[in-house]
Parts: sequence; structure tokens; C-alpha cells
Amino acid sequence: IIMLTAKVEETHKIKALTHGADDYITKPFSPLELIARVKSILRRGPLSASPSTLQHNDLTLNLDQRIAYIDGNAIDLTTIQFSLLHFFMTKPNKAFTRDQLISAIWGQNCYIDERTIDVQIKRLRDKLKPHDYHHCIKTVHGFGYQFIEKPA
Repeated sequence: IIMLTAKVEETHKIKALTHGADDYITKPFSPLELIARVKSILRRGPLSASPSTLQHNDLTLNLDQRIAYIDGNAIDLTTIQFSLLHFFMTKPNKAFTRDQLISAIWGQNCYIDERTIDVQIKRLRDKLKPHDYHHCIKTVHGFGYQFIEKPA
């Protein structure tokens, strides 16, 4: 990411670079300078692609198709259930409050009742139960939920 902007203040540059920008160019700039900076970034090597699947024992998430599989059998999950499972699997053994889960799944500025998470977790567990994966989503009493890795 190369930021092209008219904002010349140091605070803007620092904020952009600390939030993931690879370079920061202020206007006016020369097209030759831009080309040189792009080539400099490209010399760093190929970008690493994020994995297209996430796996835990027999539970596999195909992130491109947004389908969950257990033992190769597709599990019919809603978009919210898939997002919850994906979030949990990327952060195993870490407990999250209902507010944290709402922010992660629906976004920061969404006003959803905390009990919505309870309902979604129950429905997700119901779909995982026939495959004995429902125990992986553990209730942390007085706090929230966490994904516990099931032994192989």
C-alpha cells in the first residue's frame, strides 16, 4: 500500500505507516518517483497469500467458498455461524466476551443484543453435535465463549 496524499503533517505519515502502509508520498510528486517507489516495494519479493483453508483435526473451513467440512462432509452453516467458527478457529483457546464477538462478527458500530451471540452459539453447536465437535465451543461462565482444540 502506497499512500498518495496532500497531507504533509508528520502525524499523518506516522499513522499511515503504523497502520500498514508500505510508503507515503505527498503531493506534488513526480511520476518517476512513484515508479521508483513501486519497484522498491516489488523488490521485497512476492506477497504471501493467505491460506484458503483452515483446519483442526477433521474440521476444515474452505475460506474461498465459505463452506465447513467435517470428515469431508459439508456442514450447512449460515454466514454468521461460519464467521463465528472461523473467528474461533483462528484464535483457539482464547476466551472472548459477547461484546468482542459482536464486534468481530457484525462490526464495531452494530447494536445487537448480547443474547444474539448465545442463540448463534447454540445453533452452531447443534450443527456440530452430530460430528462430536460441539464440545469445542466452550462456555466460559460469567465471561463468554472460547474454542477449545479437540484432541486428535
